Amino acid sequence: MFGVDGCLEHAEAKTVSRELFVCGSASKTTVDFIAEQARRGVRVIGLPREALENDPMQDRVQQVSEKICNALEDVPRVILSVGLPLVSDRVVGARLSSWLSMVTVDVLHRTRIKRVYAEGGATAVALARQAGWHRLRVVGELARGVVMCQTGGETGVEYVIKPGSYPWPAWVREAPIQHET
Repeated sequence: MFGVDGCLEHAEAKTVSRELFVCGSASKTTVDFIAEQARRGVRVIGLPREALENDPMQDRVQQVSEKICNALEDVPRVILSVGLPLVSDRVVGARLSSWLSMVTVDVLHRTRIKRVYAEGGATAVALARQAGWHRLRVVGELARGVVMCQTGGETGVEYVIKPGSYPWPAWVREAPIQHET
């Protein structure tokens, strides 16, 4: 269907529940989660250094999203994180949220994802706006502060949001990361 890099065709051939974590928080909880998941074999992909100084450009967004699609061919769980030095400038912070959102939406158009996890309130809001998810249907609270919603429209994914300072429940942190066969 999309065929630019073959992601979608390969996604349809495998029966997996692909998950993309979008981590925009700089909290210790988030940093620890990313490190723990990387040790377990989850691919972690960060933004390019130029994201600190430049607004997202479509070709750079596509390069990062292609890395994510390629990673999803090997493992069903990938983390997109800022992966850059901590910033205190609100303008730069908003730019980084924009980058994360644009990359995520591009990934959603390239390959099938069952569930998107957004960590950090500003990240969750920016992503919902970028994706055009104006109405989310709350499916349930998975843990304290962790809410699952169903998006509508073209992408139709499960959207799990939580504050950056809250830990992911153990069943999320410890879920198997191998492709199902």
